[in-house]
Amino acid sequence: MDLGRGFAFSDRQTAELQVLLALHGLAGPGGRQPVPVDAIAVPGTGDERQRRDTGIGAAVGDRLVEWIESPIEESGPTKVQFTAEGLRVTAEAVALRGDRRRRYTAVRDGLLRWLDDRFLSGNTSPVLGDFQSSTWGHYMLQRFTDVEIATGTNALADQGLVTGGGSFGGGVARPMITHAGRQLVEHDGSVSDPPQPAGTVVTGGINQFNTHSPGARQTVTLEAADRDQIRAIAALLRGLQQIPDGGLDGTEVATVTSDLDEVATQTQPDRTRVEAVLVKARDAAFLAAAGSVGSAGGGALATLVGDHIQALLQRLGMG
Repeated sequence: MDLGRGFAFSDRQTAELQVLLALHGLAGPGGRQPVPVDAIAVPGTGDERQRRDTGIGAAVGDRLVEWIESPIEESGPTKVQFTAEGLRVTAEAVALRGDRRRRYTAVRDGLLRWLDDRFLSGNTSPVLGDFQSSTWGHYMLQRFTDVEIATGTNALADQGLVTGGGSFGGGVARPMITHAGRQLVEHDGSVSDPPQPAGTVVTGGINQFNTHSPGARQTVTLEAADRDQIRAIAALLRGLQQIPDGGLDGTEVATVTSDLDEVATQTQPDRTRVEAVLVKARDAAFLAAAGSVGSAGGGALATLVGDHIQALLQRLGMG
């Protein structure tokens, strides 16, 4: 089974993943305990038995589960159990469900695809509240939260991929996909894709277009004020990490802030390197805003830091 981007599964894929996740909770330590078919619950509307049979059939066809025959002398329920590949795929799906960075990427990718679909259907400015119930409104069959959706629309607006006004829990209430957003969807791109080489040298945030010389190094000039800003961003991220339930992982903060400190020591660093470091820091801040459910102040500060980084990226002609 291809988990793809984690959303917009077909009915068959949905039933199959539901069966795998149900088995994960029933198959005991190691995941190899046979499970009676009747014990497998597949939520949804309509005939649950039909959904379960569809899911088991798909999983058996993909060699993710196998039937366990009862001995002739024993009468008992029909059972299934994981194959080694089924255990691997299910473990991956479970791990992805809890990966906040992947969820942050997925909610933005899902929002863009939903907005593009609405645009093509003639609804150029849909109500954001309708996203959650759409086929794009979940990650590995877990619905996105209101906070994730609001943070996602804000980030997409900062990236110039959506526009719109109003407020929906802090997000864009009536978002509209921009031309850049539609281009990303049309090329099956992701917001996490690395930026394409532009063949430019950036000085003081102004692009100077040169010929695409083979092996040419793209640099950016960082003025003293720019470097001071980058150091301040690193300090703010370290401060966020100290806030209880602030939504930042200590190991990730150490890596991001170390990279920021390194960039801040250079006057003409590699442009791609600077952009990658700032984008990583920005995404960490917005991710913290989405995950800081235990600290309203931390969430607001994280959003402010993310907005600050995005403004610096735009000034430098990046992001």
